[in-house]
Amino acid sequence: MQHWKSLKETRAKRQEVAEVCISEEFNASCPTDKIILVNLAEFGRMEVGRCIRKPDEFLGCANDVLPLLDNLCSGRQEFESRCNPDKPNVISSKNGYISSIMLHKKGCGSSKSLWIISASPGQTIQLDLIDFSANQQDNNLISCGSVYGFIIERSLGINHTICGGWNRERALYTSKTNSVEIQLLITNRRKEVHFLLRYSAAIVKKDVTNRDAFHISTIVVISAIAGGAVVLSVIAVVCGVVYINKYRMKQEMKRANLYKTYSTIGSNVQAYYRPVNVDQSENNATCWDMSLVPPNQMTLLSDKCTCPTLQMRNQGNGDKTEGERSVERQSLYSSIKST
Repeated sequence: MQHWKSLKETRAKRQEVAEVCISEEFNASCPTDKIILVNLAEFGRMEVGRCIRKPDEFLGCANDVLPLLDNLCSGRQEFESRCNPDKPNVISSKNGYISSIMLHKKGCGSSKSLWIISASPGQTIQLDLIDFSANQQDNNLISCGSVYGFIIERSLGINHTICGGWNRERALYTSKTNSVEIQLLITNRRKEVHFLLRYSAAIVKKDVTNRDAFHISTIVVISAIAGGAVVLSVIAVVCGVVYINKYRMKQEMKRANLYKTYSTIGSNVQAYYRPVNVDQSENNATCWDMSLVPPNQMTLLSDKCTCPTLQMRNQGNGDKTEGERSVERQSLYSSIKST
């Protein structure tokens, strides 16, 4: 009962509770006449704070790890969280620090136990160096004064050198992907160098690259070609319709020129006609083409035809009789009709 009362009082005073992010170092120590007593220990995503910047669906989810902390540090005078020196240590918090002390004391960050910083997909990682061993007189040093380690992006084959010793605080590297590895080196100096690597996740600003511009321009060109093809197809259809209409009109005009009027031949008899020139005599004769005349009207038109009498030349046999001329005239009409 006393434990839950203490737990309730501790939760009411959240400012007295240490908030430790994943892979951060937690140290607790007491004077020689006192011991450590852990009253509250929770692991999870309790609330928005230094480690959790934005609420998500898992906010408020936590486990009570007080028995674990009791086993590690309660009743003791000193406690220090430990990294694993035999395998890589994954950091999933959005921001924090990596201290060189962990390298010197525990070997964390060496080639065997790299620090792996992972951000959410679509984010990059910004790394800054805070160098406590920097020589303030060498701020303008261009070359790498001391090699502290490497920033590695294996997927891209990038190995960026961490140079120190010439500026206390500066921007170090911005990743191309959402995951980097940190390998720290133990220097051979008599005096240990001390520094912090500050990391923070940042949202990638999506810029239009040349490749994107090429894809966009390609899409525009393809769209323009497709649009042009549609326009040309419409023009072709319109031109085809216009051509067909003009062709029909031309045929109708030709037919109208061929039979453009009608003449009254005889009493109350109308028929389309075509002038036909017959040059079989000294005089040019013009007769009417009977091709459109109904058969029952042929005799009437033949009787009333105004075609001049053709002076047919014989072959030395003299002039023909009127009956023979009538027969030849009818045959002439037949030949004109067949034309």
